[in-house]
Amino acid sequence: MKRFFKHFSFVCFCVFFCLAGLINADQAVDDTVITWGEPHFPPYVITKGANENKGIDDLIKQDIGEHLTGYTHVFRNANYAKILDNIKKQKHMLITPLFKTAARQKYVHYSSIPSYLVLPNGFIINKADKKRFKPYLTRENTLDIEKLITSEDISIGINLGRSYSGILDEMIRKHGASFYKKSSIDLSESMIKMLKADRFDAMLGFPVEVKFVAQKAGIDYNDFEVLPVNGMVLYSAVYFGGPKNEWGRNVIDKLDEILLKDGTIPRYVKFYENWLNDRDKQRYKKILERVYSKKYPQIYSAF
Repeated sequence: MKRFFKHFSFVCFCVFFCLAGLINADQAVDDTVITWGEPHFPPYVITKGANENKGIDDLIKQDIGEHLTGYTHVFRNANYAKILDNIKKQKHMLITPLFKTAARQKYVHYSSIPSYLVLPNGFIINKADKKRFKPYLTRENTLDIEKLITSEDISIGINLGRSYSGILDEMIRKHGASFYKKSSIDLSESMIKMLKADRFDAMLGFPVEVKFVAQKAGIDYNDFEVLPVNGMVLYSAVYFGGPKNEWGRNVIDKLDEILLKDGTIPRYVKFYENWLNDRDKQRYKKILERVYSKKYPQIYSAF
């Protein structure tokens, strides 16, 4: 019996030792490794296809890799929910692009200034059909969406399950039966082909999505135009996000330093502008002037 207890004690000691080793190994996280969460979100993050790693934020991360010394950069494909869950658990993970929300600010440490601005979702139309939308334009050349929807003269395609934010989501909730719904979160080739073929008159999406999807579908993106919607925000700001812990604050502080260097944000803005048509570029430049000249004059002077 004594031999049994002696043997049992030895086994328990070994098991405890192994478990302790595993726990310590898990806790011994390398502070010099940054894991970038990468959701497939073209043309911001492109994880597959001909433009793989050539998205707006793909290029930004490559630029950061060249300027943020002393760190190893690792990239992990995951959806936004999984990435944000890892950040919430204070893992050594960063993400871009990320928009600010009250809920996220409870556990995400954001960069102090936006890395670039984005135009909001709008009405994507065939440029040749623009005259049909003239009765629904305000004096500011933005669409009166409720007037358009209730006219029942214009058919609109949307992606089922996607949030378009602001008044667009409000109108979808209010007039859901008036929309043609496609079961896809991302703007799809099939939808833009349907728009081109006049299966419906307009669809909702980001201006930068048009070029990416049209190119994939083999259609000239200049055949389309994005009409801004009255009541939508003029722009949204894009930030870097990381965990609210010492590691996250240290890394984000270093990213802030890079953002404030001459030429950094103008470079990132160019990555975004490359996906806009000429008309939207002009609208975007006016917004950049309005925002950066007032809030960040030292950055605006480098544009």
